[in-house]
Amino acid sequence: MESRTFRQLYCEREGCKPEEFEERIFWHCLYRHAVPFVAMLRWLSRGSFKRDFEYLHLIGLATDANEFRRAVEALRSSSLLNDGGLRRLLRCRVSSERLMKLQALLRD
Repeated sequence: MESRTFRQLYCEREGCKPEEFEERIFWHCLYRHAVPFVAMLRWLSRGSFKRDFEYLHLIGLATDANEFRRAVEALRSSSLLNDGGLRRLLRCRVSSERLMKLQALLRD
């Protein structure tokens, strides 16, 4: 039997289309203080969060808790090493803690 992906489970729960997953999870898991800054940064440069969306795509493909945790850890490591000065200063990134709270969707 094929396991459902995190994307499928999240979209089912939130009532969204699969093609909306990355955008929805991005805004859902941002640090709350960062939302206005992120909105401004995305308006100025749509590609400024490209890497974040690539990792969110990988997280969406996870079918079990271990895959999910590895993808979240990769996002966390990438953010810590590669965020630009302004993004790092303002903590304009997806919260790995918020993502991990959603991991429960992968449990039966």
